[in-house]
Amino acid sequence: MTAWSSTEKQRLETITDSSGAYTFLNMPPANDYVLSAFAPNYPVIYYPSAKDETTANQIDMTRGNVTDINFQLDKGYIIRGTVFLENTSQTALAGVWVNIWSESKNMGIDCPTNEDGAYEFKGLDPNTTDYIISIKIQGYMPVWYNDNNDTDLYNDTSYTIEQITNIVELYHPNLYRVYNRQTRTTDADKNDVNGYVTDIDFTIIEGFETLSGTVTFPDNAKAGEKAYIEAYSDKTSTFGSAQVIYSTKKTVQYKISGLMNATDYVVMIESDNYQVQYFNQQYTVDYATHIDTTDATADNAVNITLYSGGSICGKTYDNDQPASDIIVVAYSNKTNAFYGTISQDNGRYCIYYGLGMSDDYELKASRSSDTAPFYYNETKTSRDQKKANKINILEQKYQSGLDIYLTQLESISGTIRDQYGQPVYGIW
Repeated sequence: MTAWSSTEKQRLETITDSSGAYTFLNMPPANDYVLSAFAPNYPVIYYPSAKDETTANQIDMTRGNVTDINFQLDKGYIIRGTVFLENTSQTALAGVWVNIWSESKNMGIDCPTNEDGAYEFKGLDPNTTDYIISIKIQGYMPVWYNDNNDTDLYNDTSYTIEQITNIVELYHPNLYRVYNRQTRTTDADKNDVNGYVTDIDFTIIEGFETLSGTVTFPDNAKAGEKAYIEAYSDKTSTFGSAQVIYSTKKTVQYKISGLMNATDYVVMIESDNYQVQYFNQQYTVDYATHIDTTDATADNAVNITLYSGGSICGKTYDNDQPASDIIVVAYSNKTNAFYGTISQDNGRYCIYYGLGMSDDYELKASRSSDTAPFYYNETKTSRDQKKANKINILEQKYQSGLDIYLTQLESISGTIRDQYGQPVYGIW
């Protein structure tokens, strides 16, 4: 429970007891308190039953205590259903995440199944008519919900996006789908929520195609170096991946399983120490050779040779002292690629040899992912991205001495005290 007064700039919180009762204590007098209730599995409600604070009733506390400010929680409009694995006699385990998405609202919600494979979305907007429901879980093809308008409630699962009527997304290690049997949300069927919508069920089926080959490491590769191979099809939204680790053999085999039939698979490889590339030895996806798994030819020779890229190294300083745990990122607009690392105890960082060759890298550093960055400039580190120097690894492949100096930013601080002048702990 929360209570907020705009005139007093006061926000108070409390929790209901086992009987559902609540009390706010020591409230400064004000005539504009807005009360709201936050509860698991229910939408937020403002007193008495408003959806936002602008339409809520305001409570006047200037004349003393106020009682009987009661709330009636309502789950609102609901979509619920059950997730099955392989067949309708085997329900999914707890923790399978189901997604609902509305393109018109540009919002999505994720909900896990319970121990019976059931899921439930609550508090949905009755005026939204384009909900898509989907599931993507490891080991299964993505699926979407699609009501085909017959009497069988167990045949409404789609594995591609083309046939969707109620939009449901499915996420899986080998596949992305939206209901019904579509690969793009624009083609998905849409759920018209009008009251309770039930029996939006999914059945997940595996793909059976494989793609394999070898990865050849350079002569100077070190034991333990890893590379990641991914194959994906835009036409079917099918994808899969594999990892290889260098030990003593220069050439390492890989295999990607669980793929659907498609004519346009693109195979990409990336690693910390080598350039990103696409089969067959291309550095942009536009020139990649597509793999066709629908023909009679075995796709077992998708071989890739790794090559070293550029590197950017230097030190990070915070208030002129070497700083550890600083996030450093290099970004190229021309290649649409970015690479990152964390500075060490002595402030040193190095984005090692996997940078794609380009002449427009910008380098930035920040204390955390949610703080503003500082940009590398050879004269003086800047907060202004427009002043960032372009780093050219076409001319000099291995760049070093690119130091970044972080400084203390502006701040606002103060002390919170109660009406008796005592400091108050835990206010937020």
